[in-house]
Amino acid sequence: MMNIFFNKTCVKCLGIAISIVILFCVNINVEAGLFDRFNNPCDPVCIEDCVQVEEVDPCDAVCGSKPKSSWGLYTVFQMGVFANEFGQTDTYTSGLHDITSGNTLSLINARHSSIQVNQLIIGGGRNIDARHRWDFGTHFDFAFGTDAILLQSAGLEFAAGHGRSQNGYKGSGSWGTGDYYSALGQIYFEAGYKNFNLKAGKFLSPLGSNSPVAPYRFFYTLPAASGLYPATQSGILATWTVNKRLTIFGGWTNGIDTTDILLRGATFDSSDNGGFLGGFNYQLNNRINLKYAAIAGSDERVRIGVDNDYFIHSLIVGVNISKRLNYTFEWTLNDINFNRTKQNRGAYGINQELTYKYNNKLTIGCRAEYTYYIGTRNYLGGRLATGMLFGDEGHTNLSLGANWSLTKSLTLKPEIRYDKFDSKIFNKGKSNHQLSGGLSFVVTL
Repeated sequence: MMNIFFNKTCVKCLGIAISIVILFCVNINVEAGLFDRFNNPCDPVCIEDCVQVEEVDPCDAVCGSKPKSSWGLYTVFQMGVFANEFGQTDTYTSGLHDITSGNTLSLINARHSSIQVNQLIIGGGRNIDARHRWDFGTHFDFAFGTDAILLQSAGLEFAAGHGRSQNGYKGSGSWGTGDYYSALGQIYFEAGYKNFNLKAGKFLSPLGSNSPVAPYRFFYTLPAASGLYPATQSGILATWTVNKRLTIFGGWTNGIDTTDILLRGATFDSSDNGGFLGGFNYQLNNRINLKYAAIAGSDERVRIGVDNDYFIHSLIVGVNISKRLNYTFEWTLNDINFNRTKQNRGAYGINQELTYKYNNKLTIGCRAEYTYYIGTRNYLGGRLATGMLFGDEGHTNLSLGANWSLTKSLTLKPEIRYDKFDSKIFNKGKSNHQLSGGLSFVVTL
């Protein structure tokens, strides 16, 4: 017990020390960091390093230019604290985190009543400029923290089916245990020629509107919808930018590990666990954008008695109501069929987010979602990270939050959240609802 406490305390103190150093080094007047330039090459701040385009360019609709190919490194750091009205905390068994404790299961990515390093990501690679010729690049992300478990994948950071028990997911993986984990969030090679692009390796999934990587989402906590699809995929993904409005993508993915309760992306696991990954992005007009993505395939690892079919998709509608007001609608469906037992597990839900940009520093937002988990009394429904559900059950989530940019590299994210399940999963089985809240800060360099 002493060693467990010592390790947790050391990690937290190390995180606090790193955060102080980073905050001390951040200049209030600094321009966009390397993270922004590497991950958002179409951002208007890139204009000074861009060259004008004369043909169809995926960046043209955003800033009319694109940066030249270049190498770069960046860092993402998020740290925060979260608590609930019942004062419940997370518990541990032999150093392993019990996801059924502290109501963590309803939040996915936030431990209760404790300071936590959610993520420390060091990434980089080489952007490509393939407007006039073939060009090649690469990208990698190494992640550490409580969120890194969501970026792990079968056959790489953990073994397929590892960590299951009758009481739920209690933490596992060869790359971490308890609270803190490590993962190669992305590691892929990229090639491009004019309006065509090809990725090969492990990369963030195109499904959904929320990512485990903090700068890619508005709220501190993840919505239940993000628990219905894997955060990463591995395989080959080709993208064709048809014109300024339409982009089509498709390819082969190594599928998902249908035996993993957290539904992380399956990578380097089995040649019998493949599937299709594809979709499109369509800019309907200056205000409305449509994005659809889906994965479908079979998990046929006969050697361990698995024969499951899966189909997961998401439809996202983004609406720029005005220069300050933005609305996002997300419909997600998860369906897994267990052919051997003739059972079905899955979920569907609607997630809505509305944000208002008060000024250049402050944006406020609200989230409302409803997710319904489908299952039987003999099998777990949905994804355990979003609720330990036996049978059919609904989950409602309402959140209020803000993004306060103190500098171009530092953002504070306060959040108040309300969750309600059909059954009593909160306060040690005494309540079906819970009010919680917390604060995190995100640094990008």
